[in-house]
Amino acid sequence: MPRFLQFLEGLMPIKKDPNVLVTDMHFGTIPVRLLKPKKASSQPRRGIIFYHGGGALTGSLDHYQSLCSLLASETDSVVLMVG
Repeated sequence: MPRFLQFLEGLMPIKKDPNVLVTDMHFGTIPVRLLKPKKASSQPRRGIIFYHGGGALTGSLDHYQSLCSLLASETDSVVLMVG
């Protein structure tokens, strides 16, 4: 990744939400990150699939983790981030 893009990504540090469980995994060669609220749920949760923008030039799973943690927490949903 070009140095300028690395610099830009470094401007947005990851804010870890203590109420969201984060699991990294792969589907074949595709990295994904699963974010799930830690609190118990009496019903199945909704699911959100998040594809980051950037046209494979900018953005990453780390870049959007704070946003997706907020989505998981505020909507009580499981979020699957696709890298």
